[in-house]
Amino acid sequence: MANDQRRPFRLHLSGSSALALTTVGTNLVRIISTMILTRLLAPEVFGVVGVILSILYTLQMLTDFGLQAYVVRHPQADDQRFLDSVYTIHAVLGDAARLAAFHHS
Repeated sequence: MANDQRRPFRLHLSGSSALALTTVGTNLVRIISTMILTRLLAPEVFGVVGVILSILYTLQMLTDFGLQAYVVRHPQADDQRFLDSVYTIHAVLGDAARLAAFHHS
């Protein structure tokens, strides 16, 4: 019976494949959520939401410095100190973008 034991299904992906898969998944969720919002919201409200989402997605693309891809391909990707450093850089860049976007004179 030792040979009949079922092993749980495991999907083995390289770092680049996992990154590509999450990017595709994220975009699919965005498309589906937009389709749902078109059915739930009035046209004038959906227009406002569309403008806001366009601005947010543009800011996200402008502030993406490729840190995910860098971590995936870096030889020290398993080192906790390295990951902490990348997290700190990402947090500081996110705060800087937030301050730049919402700064009022």
